[in-house]
Amino acid sequence: MLPMPSDQIHCVELIALKALADLEQMEGPWLELMQTKDPESVALAFRLALAHLAQTSKHLQMADVIQSAEKRTEMQSPAESCSASVTR
Repeated sequence: MLPMPSDQIHCVELIALKALADLEQMEGPWLELMQTKDPESVALAFRLALAHLAQTSKHLQMADVIQSAEKRTEMQSPAESCSASVTR
């Protein structure tokens, strides 16, 4: 069986790619909120973007810890894919 692409990508890179995909999906609705020029809608758009940034930061920190631990234990046993360990 061929490995999944996530098996070949480091944890941190995988999280960054997922975050980028999320941002691409949010772009249309975000622009619509911004174009309303309604202060509450614009504030909501910025709160959503900030929440995404905060969540992505937490995921990146966890992925970095996992990736560092995998590097330390690489000599002792084969490292498993982090895609199953880091879920959203």
